Amino acid sequence: MAHHVVAHITVRPEARGKFLELLGNHVALSLEGGGCEAFDVRQDVNDQCKLVYVERYTTKAAFDRHITSPRVMKFLEETSQFLAKPADFAEYEDLRSM
Repeated sequence: MAHHVVAHITVRPEARGKFLELLGNHVALSLEGGGCEAFDVRQDVNDQCKLVYVERYTTKAAFDRHITSPRVMKFLEETSQFLAKPADFAEYEDLRSM
């Protein structure tokens, strides 16, 4: 069953460029890893510092492996200094498979 993650991120304005650079690499590596089928990043039309990630994994287990991997833990640690506030994450299951 597909597993989805939606994350709301607010980046400090002065850190946006560096954050997006690190994020681009993170997204590419996530899509190369096992289980991540989609990793879309959207920007608020009124505030370029507000971002939304929409991620899709093959299973909840695939997401759990992703989020606890050393690479992702390092990314989260490196980028936490660029956030204006803590990220807001939510996980969703696909209703189509019910």
